Amino acid sequence: MRQPVNEFGVQPPKPKLEKKLMEEICSKVRKSFSLLFSTKMILLYPAIIFAGLIVNFFAGVFPQLVSNLMTARDPQIPSFVINQTVMICMIFFGIGDSICKID
Repeated sequence: MRQPVNEFGVQPPKPKLEKKLMEEICSKVRKSFSLLFSTKMILLYPAIIFAGLIVNFFAGVFPQLVSNLMTARDPQIPSFVINQTVMICMIFFGIGDSICKID
């Protein structure tokens, strides 16, 4: 007896396999979320939060501070010059950070 085939020529999955697969996926997701509350991960949370704040400052706040400082000194500076200066500052900061391991 032939197995039923859909219009794409593929046999549909058996219900037992599908249920077993869903149970396996759910158990893996539960294990992953249980790791969030393990003692080793809880000890890492301050470092993770600090790293997030550092990245937030240097990706979002620092470029805005540099551009506002340049605009405050001389309002006649074209915006492309400000953008290029901010980009150069970030490039040199990244090079210095990777070479000197700042933070």
